[in-house]
Amino acid sequence: QVRTEARFDRLNLPKAGALPKPFNQAGDDYIVRLRASAGKNIDRKERQLALHLNSHFGSTRINKITEYDVKSYRKERKVAGASDATINRELATLSHLLNSAQGWGWIKRDDIPAIAKTAEGQGRIVSLTDAQCALLLEAAIADQDPDIWLFVLIGLCTGMRHAEITAIR
Repeated sequence: QVRTEARFDRLNLPKAGALPKPFNQAGDDYIVRLRASAGKNIDRKERQLALHLNSHFGSTRINKITEYDVKSYRKERKVAGASDATINRELATLSHLLNSAQGWGWIKRDDIPAIAKTAEGQGRIVSLTDAQCALLLEAAIADQDPDIWLFVLIGLCTGMRHAEITAIR
C-alpha cells in the first residue's frame, strides 16, 4: 500500500527531503529577507520575534503551528500583562511571517492557521485641564508671534488639528 501511495504521490512527504524550518530559524531568515527587500518595521518585528514569539513557538516547525498554538500564545501574553493592542501587533508579525513563508515556498497555504484579532480599546485620550488650557493661552498671548494666541484659542475651542486651523480662511 505504501508503494502504491508513493506512486500516486499521496505520502505527503516533503519534496527533495526538505523539512519545513523551525520557527526560530524561519524568523531569522524572515528578517534577513525583509532587510534584503526593504521591508517595513523590521526593527519592531525583529524585537517581537526575539522577545516573545521565538520563546513561545521556538523549535516548532512553521507548518505545524496551529490555531490552538496561537490562542495559547495570546493567553500567555495576556497573563504576562500585555495589552490587546500589543498582542495584536505581535500576531500581525506572526501572520506576516507565515504568509511570507508561504509566498517563498517554505510552507503550503493550508499550513497557515487562522489568526483572529481581539478588539482593542480606544487607546489613550489626552486632554488638558482647564488650568492647563488657561496657562497655554497665557503663554501664547505672551509669545513673540502676535497671532499665535488666535491659533491656540481656535485649537482649544474647536479641537481642530494643525492643518485644519491653518486652512481656515
